[in-house]
Amino acid sequence: MTNWNNILGTQDNVIKTVQFAVGMLPSTKFESCFVGNGSNPVRQLVRNGKTRARSLARKALRRRKILSRYNLPKV
Repeated sequence: MTNWNNILGTQDNVIKTVQFAVGMLPSTKFESCFVGNGSNPVRQLVRNGKTRARSLARKALRRRKILSRYNLPKV
């Protein structure tokens, strides 16, 4: 199970996650943003497929009402 509190812990991480979720950031760059975070939860997330990872990221952001704050195109 993905620890979204760890991934969305800082504002910079939230921005990177939003960019990844809407397709503005490739999965490799998204993964490299979290390299120093111990077990790297993003790597485990992307390992199951980047399409599924983007979908789960959008779902997590919607549940926290974060995605609606950004004026981004819908995917």
